[in-house]
Amino acid sequence: MNNKTTSTQISLTTNELVMLQMIACNCYTPANYSEPESFDECGSPWSNCLDDCELKDGMVMPDSKSFGGIVSSLVKKGLVECSGMNDPEDCTALTEEGFKVWQDRVQKVDFS
Repeated sequence: MNNKTTSTQISLTTNELVMLQMIACNCYTPANYSEPESFDECGSPWSNCLDDCELKDGMVMPDSKSFGGIVSSLVKKGLVECSGMNDPEDCTALTEEGFKVWQDRVQKVDFS
C-alpha cells in the first residue's frame, strides 16, 4: 500500500493558494519573465517581491499581517522553504513539491 501524499491530497486554504502564487511570481524564468514549465526552470528564490507579484484574476491578497502565519503553514506542509524565522520578508522559495502543487492546483483554479 502506498501511503505517499500527493499534491492533490494536501489540504490548503485559499490564502495558502494565493501565497503560493505570490511566491511563484519570483520563480518566473529570468530570461522572459514567463511561468516556468518545470521546477528546474525556476528563477531565483522570492525575496521582498510582494508588491510586484501578479495574482490570478479573482485572487485577493491576504492581509499582510497574516503573511508570516501563511508562510509558516506552507513550510510545515513542505511546500516552501524559508530562511530565518519564517518571516515573509526573508527569502522564500517553492520546494519541488510546492512547485507541483502550484502547477497542479493554483494554475488550474478559477478564483473568480
